[in-house]
Amino acid sequence: MSKKLSIKELAKLAGVSTATVSRILNEKGGYSSETEEKVLRIVKETGFSINVAAKALRTNISKSIGVVVPDITNEFFSRIVRQISLYFLAYNYSVFVCDSNESLEIEKKYISELQSRNIDGIIYVQGQNNNGLEDMDLKIPVVYIDRSPVNADVVIESDNFLGGVIVADELLRLGCKNLIAIRDIHNLSSINDRIEGFISRLREENVESKIFYIDNPTVEDGKIKMQEIIDSGYKFDGVFASNDIVSIGVYNTLKNNGIAVPKDVKLIGFDGNELIKSCFDFLLTIDQDVEKMAVEGCKILYEMMTEDISIKTRIKIPVSLNRGRGESNGTFN
Repeated sequence: MSKKLSIKELAKLAGVSTATVSRILNEKGGYSSETEEKVLRIVKETGFSINVAAKALRTNISKSIGVVVPDITNEFFSRIVRQISLYFLAYNYSVFVCDSNESLEIEKKYISELQSRNIDGIIYVQGQNNNGLEDMDLKIPVVYIDRSPVNADVVIESDNFLGGVIVADELLRLGCKNLIAIRDIHNLSSINDRIEGFISRLREENVESKIFYIDNPTVEDGKIKMQEIIDSGYKFDGVFASNDIVSIGVYNTLKNNGIAVPKDVKLIGFDGNELIKSCFDFLLTIDQDVEKMAVEGCKILYEMMTEDISIKTRIKIPVSLNRGRGESNGTFN
């Protein structure tokens, strides 16, 4: 049919009341399986669709969620968004994706906009550690993924501390004596935990290390900082880059200075970036189970929205070392 049907017209075609059609479309029960089958068949044949906005006003349920991420161009966050979208598509939810550009001010603007759209819940990957929602009096469930702000009730994150420990153990196993770490200066729980795990493990082995800071976790900042370290004459034979993007910048500078990886310097990143693993498969990295992290967050948010319950939990997803071809002692630059 070319004309858009009303629920009254649909009910007439099915030979039932509008109340029955409404109960079937909203899965409220109180009807036979035969009636349900008949109504849904006519819905499919006619292409009938519910006015979502109108339904949201009536029921206060919009069948939509918001996802706030700090940088959608980062493969790690893109993979999270993709998994969330696929998960909620199966439940006929719309997903509004917001890129905050690591800005708390932008995050708050997006949250206000999402509230005005009457969304049912939020999955939040914050750009900073401070909880931008504390002063916003939200009445909807929120699940935090990857980063753990202060006073968050539900957090799904990788075991970043363990990841830092694994990095330290691997560099020590490879014979490194003079270790450094390069991290961005932002106060993020994920990065803080990685570095803390790294330092703690080295201290247990009475091995000193030095931390160098960059303004942003980018290839360019990694390149510049590595060059500064080399120019300063600081001696090192093992580098922990707090993410894979920074690791590429570090690698490029080492290569440009005639320093071979992994022959002269061992280098380990973090995240398990798929593109980087394909193009630079000789670099070591810590793999995060992004899909599992996203799905766990989706499951909890869906339960909170549909069951109208509050949940307090913190789930840590295991990480693992991906050696690629890095186990070899050869030269790859």
